[in-house]
Amino acid sequence: MLVERFEWLDENINAINKRRHTSQDEMFIHDTLLNQTFRLYSILETLDDGSCNLGCGGLCCFFPREFSVQLDLDTVEKIRFYLKGKGAKFDDYVRKCWYDRLPDEMKDALDEVHATFVEKGIKKAYEVTSREGQMDKSEIPNIPRAPDGRLLWTDADSSPCAFLTDDRRCSLYAAGIKPVFCTEFICSVNIALKVAKQLGYLSDKDTAGLPFPKLKRLSDDIFDTFETLMKYETEYHTAFIEMGKKYISGDDIAEPLERFKGAEKKYLRNRRKLFKSAIHPNYIDHIKKFLAADISKLPIFKEYPTPQQCIGRSIRHVKRSRLPEETKV
Repeated sequence: MLVERFEWLDENINAINKRRHTSQDEMFIHDTLLNQTFRLYSILETLDDGSCNLGCGGLCCFFPREFSVQLDLDTVEKIRFYLKGKGAKFDDYVRKCWYDRLPDEMKDALDEVHATFVEKGIKKAYEVTSREGQMDKSEIPNIPRAPDGRLLWTDADSSPCAFLTDDRRCSLYAAGIKPVFCTEFICSVNIALKVAKQLGYLSDKDTAGLPFPKLKRLSDDIFDTFETLMKYETEYHTAFIEMGKKYISGDDIAEPLERFKGAEKKYLRNRRKLFKSAIHPNYIDHIKKFLAADISKLPIFKEYPTPQQCIGRSIRHVKRSRLPEETKV
């Protein structure tokens, strides 16, 4: 819905700007539509930034045998030159795969023009290989979800990317080579924390120094908040679009404006309540104290869901556009 609303605003921005407002209600709608445009752009820009400093140890860089990360053709040539300089065999790090056999979500993410080629009448793509090894079993509960909320491809049998070093660093990044698929990927933990910070419920100071397992648990609670908010988000979205259409067409705006204000008030009130519950008052302070002090000297505080419980929860997120947003900070 977030993306859908931004696309609608983008398509109608000229009509919105040309519309003359002659009353306070029309001025309110005009300002609301423009503020929402800038707000949504800011959120989408934040989510498109795949930069990551979560310190998870490259859990998204472990792949099952069936597939891994596809590479655009320009990056393939850079890798070929890089490996040649190291005296390494290209085929030990990069392999060819059949495009038609890739999962649908990977096909959707792949730029066919710049990442596929035809060999003997068969459309193919390049992807990185995996090397020997597996993640430690203790890390399995920390595996994040995919951007849309579904379980990530990583599991207990996954193997590390051929370019992942023993100390969990990307040797390609170190060489200045950044595959598009890797730089654009953002996991559920990153999304949840970035959205919470964008909406003012968290700050970098709040999460500084927290180990990844704690961030994972916090992000799972935030993702559950997104799910619960969907009812109010849908009402808000529908009322917003209806109000915008009536405003642009010059029709009577009294009723759609009233419906929008009611939906907005309900959405923001419930969002504040749900986010407060998800983040837990004093939760972050308790974690920091727990890590720094003797547990016997700490006050007893509420138990929080374990990573196993978080992972076991029902996951029904289908699109990234289901993330909540607002017109007012």
